[in-house]
Amino acid sequence: MPKSKLYLKEIFWLLSAAILALFVCLVLFGTAIFSDKIDINLHDTYLVTPAWPFFAILFIIFSFTVYLIKEKKHSYKRKSQNIITIFFGIILILILSKSVGCITFFTSFGKFMNASNGESLGNGWTVYPPVQVTLKNKHIPIFDLQEILCSSLLFIQLIIIFLMINLAYKWGKQTLPNS
Repeated sequence: MPKSKLYLKEIFWLLSAAILALFVCLVLFGTAIFSDKIDINLHDTYLVTPAWPFFAILFIIFSFTVYLIKEKKHSYKRKSQNIITIFFGIILILILSKSVGCITFFTSFGKFMNASNGESLGNGWTVYPPVQVTLKNKHIPIFDLQEILCSSLLFIQLIIIFLMINLAYKWGKQTLPNS
C-alpha cells in the first residue's frame, strides 16, 4: 500500500475523532462551543471559560481511545500508529495531572478559609463585614468530594499508564526477531 494512502487513513482517523469530539461538545454546550467563551451557570456561580479546552480534551480522549482499540486489532505491529497512541496517552496523563493539581490547590485554599472562620485571610487581611459562624450548626461531611475526585483521576492515570506499558511490551515483542 502506498505511503500516501496510509497517511490519508491516519488523517481520516484523526478527523473522525475531531468530529466526534465536536459532536459531543455540541450536545453538551450547544452552539456556544463556537463562541470565544463558554458561560456555565453552577447554582449561584457563573463560570466563564474559553471554549477550546473542552474540544481539545475530548479530542485527545477520543483519539487515544480510537487508536488504542484500532491498534489492538492489528496486534500493535505498526510503528507510527503506536507512536501516535503513546503521544496521546502522555498528553492525557499530563492533562489529568494538571487537573489533580488544580483540585488540590482549591481544596487547600478552602481548608485555609475554613480554618480562619472566613474572617481573616492571614497576613493581616480581613474580610469585611466579618462572617458570623455558628459552631453548633457545623456540618461534618461523610465523604470528601475532592478526595474522591483526586483519587479517581489518579486511578484513571494508572489505567492509562498500564495500557501504554502493555502497548509498548506487545509492540516490542512483535519487533524482536524470531530466534
